[in-house]
Amino acid sequence: MNSNYFFSVLFLLVSFTAAAQNETEPNGSTSNATVMGASITGSINPAGDIDIFSFQVSQPGVLTMRVSNVPSNLALTIHMLDPDLLQWITVSSITAGNSVGFSWNACKMGKYYIRIFQPQNNFSASSYTVTASLNTDDVYECNNNFDDAKTIPVNQTVNAYINGEADRDYFLMDMPENGQLSLSIPSLPSNMRMVLYVYDFARTLIKKTSVPAVSGTPVSLTTAVAKGKHYIVVEDDNYNMSDTRYVLNTLFSFSTGITEFEREFGNHIKVSPN
Repeated sequence: MNSNYFFSVLFLLVSFTAAAQNETEPNGSTSNATVMGASITGSINPAGDIDIFSFQVSQPGVLTMRVSNVPSNLALTIHMLDPDLLQWITVSSITAGNSVGFSWNACKMGKYYIRIFQPQNNFSASSYTVTASLNTDDVYECNNNFDDAKTIPVNQTVNAYINGEADRDYFLMDMPENGQLSLSIPSLPSNMRMVLYVYDFARTLIKKTSVPAVSGTPVSLTTAVAKGKHYIVVEDDNYNMSDTRYVLNTLFSFSTGITEFEREFGNHIKVSPN
């Protein structure tokens, strides 16, 4: 990950100190979950032990959780539950001793939970480490659907991220008049095949780009648009994620047909026979 990404990380979880934090047993349910800060240690001991940690998210961002320093005989599974106790993430380590983690667009404010356990019923007295961070560098998140589209002005350059699998970015733009809308993504992560969509305000597709054959290929489109609000949607067809920004350029130009010209100047023009 690039250095700017790390400098922009804000730990907006519960208050914490630099001192090491350890789990408090029992913590096998959401009702007695151990409250954690940026990091905490725990252990799967005895067999069948389940550890649940809670943390507070106070503003939208990309939540990253990671379990590392895993004992060599444990292949851990982690679940993430949102403030409504809905389970959104399940990630399992295939190889014992390996780290496991995820990134997730945390759009709801409130208390989140991470559940850690060993499906094979192994256990170890040695501890593992859980770390949590919330990145708020992408000012447009959360904008993952039409209802949450972020409004941008015409002729805006957008710098944003594809923050997770199946993340789609929705933007809303108000066209001041009938005209042409040009979109381009000249700069994008090398692992992505970006696709652009333009919808009218009724959410009817107007135009989209084809999927590039090669990852990292710039994409662009130009389409006629009517006066009024339109949606611009950006997605990665690879369903990848990246900590590298993509750059979206938007350019609106007015129609220049004879009807507009005549409407503006018709009463002031005389045409000679020549």
